[in-house]
Amino acid sequence: MKKIFTIILFSAFALVSCSLDEDPKTQLSETTIFSTEAGLEAAVVGCYNSFKAEDLWQGRLAEYLQCGSIVTHWKGNRVLESWLQGLHLTMYSTDMYNQNAFGYVYSGVNMMNSFLDKLGDSPVDGAYKNALAAEVRFLRAVMYFYAVRMWGDIPLVTSSPKSLKEANLPRTSYYKVYEQILEDLDFAEKNMRSPEQQTAVNGLSNRANKWAATAYKAVVYNHIGCMLSSPDDQPFREKPDFSGCGIFSEADAWTACLQAADKVILEGPYRLAEKFGDLFRWTDPDDWFSPERILVCTSCDLGYSNLCSWTLPDYLEGTQHVSARASSFARIRPERWVFQKWCATYGGTLATGRSDGMTNVYVDCPDPRFDCSYIYGSYFNQNTQQTVKVYPSDGVVTGMTSSASSSRKQAPYFKKYLDPTYNVTNGNADWYMLRLAEIYLDAAEACAGLSSSVGDEWWQKSFGYIEELHKRARHSVASGPDSAQPKWEEGRFASKDELITALYWERVFELHGEVHDWFDMRRRGAAWTVENLCKPMNRFLQEPEQGPGLGVPDDGVTGYWNNTYLHTLYPETVEEVLKGLLCAFPDSEIRTNTAIGYEDQNPYFIK
Repeated sequence: MKKIFTIILFSAFALVSCSLDEDPKTQLSETTIFSTEAGLEAAVVGCYNSFKAEDLWQGRLAEYLQCGSIVTHWKGNRVLESWLQGLHLTMYSTDMYNQNAFGYVYSGVNMMNSFLDKLGDSPVDGAYKNALAAEVRFLRAVMYFYAVRMWGDIPLVTSSPKSLKEANLPRTSYYKVYEQILEDLDFAEKNMRSPEQQTAVNGLSNRANKWAATAYKAVVYNHIGCMLSSPDDQPFREKPDFSGCGIFSEADAWTACLQAADKVILEGPYRLAEKFGDLFRWTDPDDWFSPERILVCTSCDLGYSNLCSWTLPDYLEGTQHVSARASSFARIRPERWVFQKWCATYGGTLATGRSDGMTNVYVDCPDPRFDCSYIYGSYFNQNTQQTVKVYPSDGVVTGMTSSASSSRKQAPYFKKYLDPTYNVTNGNADWYMLRLAEIYLDAAEACAGLSSSVGDEWWQKSFGYIEELHKRARHSVASGPDSAQPKWEEGRFASKDELITALYWERVFELHGEVHDWFDMRRRGAAWTVENLCKPMNRFLQEPEQGPGLGVPDDGVTGYWNNTYLHTLYPETVEEVLKGLLCAFPDSEIRTNTAIGYEDQNPYFIK
């Protein structure tokens, strides 16, 4: 039987979150789990913890998927296949982390299905059980939502397999998986606990409440709307057909998205944090319970945060990282292109009088989110007691070698996971799986999708949602008056396509580094990705500031593009980009699942 279906119920349910009071060393028998309310609560926490596997989104996928998003990159130059696949925008079928991720997803799904299968026989009160069933179905919907966007058609398992035949299931069409996701979310929305009920049972915790199900419906409908906006430009065997979800047109999807988003924004318990930086402060106990949180993946019970070690510079001032060194420090970096585009979009300053002669390099941006998101220019190294110059400082923009010193300089760093307790291995910064700002972005995109002409009512409503985020951003300066940027003035965009592209970039500026980039860049299909991401990024890589460029012989001066990208540009044809819109279906699953053969591999894939 496949490994992913041999998970032991006892070990899975023994996991206990830091949000609960139970002793995590206590091991509960299956009888205890299902016969008491406390046991059931601990089992649900185990389902939450299934998202925290080393090779899922808070672990390896945070690295490999983001580095296949064009807007995020690895530090240094890498020749490993696992890195080069990112330049193809995908993960290969034989890649270890792609295969591991698939297994962990189905381990989580099986844990949830096992809980749901056994819950009916529990002697606990029926209403109590129904609320927990809804919560676990919500988690299953979220797990499947990540999976279907990664691999497309996937086996749809809704109960624990009881035989080898049941364990080996064929791939289900992606739109049928979406039907199950929305069915689970509908059930969760109706039956999950309210915020008050969740608090009464579990105290102050990061467990989701019924409004999270409504919020995820908005996100799911957003993705459906994007697919239906370019139905002939998707990487699937079958064209999108969401009639089983009650969606018969693109407008239906945008309407459903907006209805769910508005319900959350206007009626839900969530609120935007007062200042953008408050979301990533990690110093006050309230920082882990922001009213903006809808669903988070917590780090405190893990005892570490990969997002700290993989995004921050080594020995960064403001952390406890002083003497020991993490070899994997800052391996996930913002792209130079995104840095420059953000500055250019919102009034950045071009460098002047530089000794390296560069005149087309932006060195800062007045959008307060920028300084909350990135470490750039320089940082203080607590170990050497020296200031380290990094991008885009004078003299370090063009140069790039394979040395550790050069890799420090090559690009900005993410700042969102700057946790003062971080000490090389341990860190407590959480990952926002979904926060309220994303619901505002979904609402704005839905209005843009419904708009029929520049400046119409839907257009203005889209601007209104973005203004709420911009208003919060402008108010996020550390001290003094509000910033003048970011702001969208009337007449900023001349077409619906321009508005939609700007909304994508707002997602990047608001959410960069929060493990959404890979999913957000491919929702609108291959042609959109080619024209708005691949081609512009390739042009940027060949600009003079990047050093010797395409077709230029190596003259002994190693440039950023030559060294970091190994003379590799992103694909620029629809045919090639289609191969990167999904991860290749894992080879391990094809080999071990008797219901799936190599002929069932994705129609567009690399390796």
